[in-house]
Amino acid sequence: NCAVVKPSEVAPATSAVLAEWLPQYVDPEAVVVVEGGVPETTALLEQRFDHIFYTGNGHVGRIVMAAAAKHLTPVTLELGGKSPTVVDTSADLAVAAKRIAWGKFTNAGQTCVAPDYVLVERAVHDAFVAELVAAVKAFSGADPQASGDFGRIILEEGSNLQDTCVMHGFPGTDTVIEVDGHVGHGAVLHGCRVGRNALIGMNAVIMDNAVIGESSIVAACAFVKAGMEIPARSLAAGMPAKVVRELSEQEMSWKVEGTRTYQDLAERSLATLHRCNPLTEVEPDRKRIEIDGVVPLVDVKKSG
Repeated sequence: NCAVVKPSEVAPATSAVLAEWLPQYVDPEAVVVVEGGVPETTALLEQRFDHIFYTGNGHVGRIVMAAAAKHLTPVTLELGGKSPTVVDTSADLAVAAKRIAWGKFTNAGQTCVAPDYVLVERAVHDAFVAELVAAVKAFSGADPQASGDFGRIILEEGSNLQDTCVMHGFPGTDTVIEVDGHVGHGAVLHGCRVGRNALIGMNAVIMDNAVIGESSIVAACAFVKAGMEIPARSLAAGMPAKVVRELSEQEMSWKVEGTRTYQDLAERSLATLHRCNPLTEVEPDRKRIEIDGVVPLVDVKKSG
């Protein structure tokens, strides 16, 4: 079989390594590596493939599936999940604990296949827990916060993260959002620092050791390279990102007002939360919304 490999542009160093090394180990006439960003990916999706396998987020997964549908190309989407692990009485508990601890805590737990929970057979539960505690201590010491082998994620007071954000970093690196920092929907932050009152736009990517200056704005979908420093009160945009200009007082006040709105919304949402227990059976008097003309799919199938 022949294959086209398209590494993520979000990890340019890894992409470059694959492009350099893969042809040295597999037949370049059978496997080709294509580097690039959105334009290259779009061009590839316009081609006719026998099968497309995509690993990533749901937003891009929808784009891939829509493009494949034009040619009726079958698609496999690996979008991450809860990734449970199962430990029964046949397992080597020490080995299982080490593997689970490594899988859970590598990259500060921010990988799509990091296990979210463990299902343990009751007979080995206590012994497994003891082995897991020992494995974590072996990897990160008795005080993981003092370990150089565990990445840090620091959210200072008033920082605001929207849904589907990803924050992670390599061992020994810190990912920091300073006071009143604001991170938009779908942004990815990797071992970087976002300054006080700065704004990261939707789906932007900030790479290792980048520093976003105080009261700066990174535009939506921008790609900030590793080590880049964006001065205070600046607007940065593009792939790769460049400093476009200095922000006006009005633009900075808009950012402050927007962040305060989200902070107030979060506080009001938390104030309305209350503890509840899951249902063990269907409530006989449960209120339901009836919509004229809408029939449950199961009833449609029954009617033939």
